[in-house]
Amino acid sequence: MANRRILIDSTLLIEFLRKRNKEKTQLWKLKEHVTDLSISAVSVFELFAGATSTEKMIDVQTLLKWFNVIDFNEDSI
Repeated sequence: MANRRILIDSTLLIEFLRKRNKEKTQLWKLKEHVTDLSISAVSVFELFAGATSTEKMIDVQTLLKWFNVIDFNEDSI
């Protein structure tokens, strides 16, 4: 599974951000085995829209460093 590119849904990202024990999340388990994780620009928007404090905004910015962001434009359709 290490050579695969996986597009992560915002559901897994939100679960990760909410849980205290990050090691028990699905995202953590994927991160241990897959080096090429991606998220869509739409998921990035969803995360920032849900970040209701400066601390949560910083958490989102830190988490986004793990991912390649796939743009949402004509070329991606």
